[in-house]
Amino acid sequence: MFNSLYHAEIGGGYTLRRKVIINAADLRPLGGQIMVAAIIENGDELNSTTVTTEADALAAFHSMIQQYAEPLQKAVDAAGLVPGRKYTLVYLSEFGFPIAEKITFHGYTLTTYAQHADVVRLTYTPYRKRSTRSRLFCGASLLIFNGWQDLPESATHETLKEDAKIKITRSKYGCFSASYIEDAAALLKDPVMIFKSYQTGANGQRYA
Repeated sequence: MFNSLYHAEIGGGYTLRRKVIINAADLRPLGGQIMVAAIIENGDELNSTTVTTEADALAAFHSMIQQYAEPLQKAVDAAGLVPGRKYTLVYLSEFGFPIAEKITFHGYTLTTYAQHADVVRLTYTPYRKRSTRSRLFCGASLLIFNGWQDLPESATHETLKEDAKIKITRSKYGCFSASYIEDAAALLKDPVMIFKSYQTGANGQRYA
């Protein structure tokens, strides 16, 4: 038996991508070294290397992630997110609504969802919450900034009515607006990761 130091599974399932398993196996208790390998589901080897330290194993593991993972997965893996650190996530909900969420980060997993191969599960505690949450991001635009930050209301909303008793505002953005992603990237500071995934509609507009 051996201890698996690092492990990731990419693709497979209901997606059209082949399943690639990347694993760092610690063979030192058996008199060997640490073997980092990428194999496909039937056991055929795509790539492998042998190293002597856990630091080298982690570097080789991330190198293979960058070689075989999908674009969003590569971006999150390369971001160097640190468990316990505070970040601000900027993204669009599944209904296209703009969200800027302050979190304490715990970890991430490369995964799949239905037919989607480029999926990352982030685990974190939202600002002013006690319970941990997991959210799937399926290849869509995602921005991550250091620290807890807020977008100024004047940049994201327009005031329809305001008096001594009431203030009515409206978002400046439509559903799946690429402009929201662009504005957030320009207004927030200290970016850790900027991943933009845009599509052009039949009307010529860009959507995130």
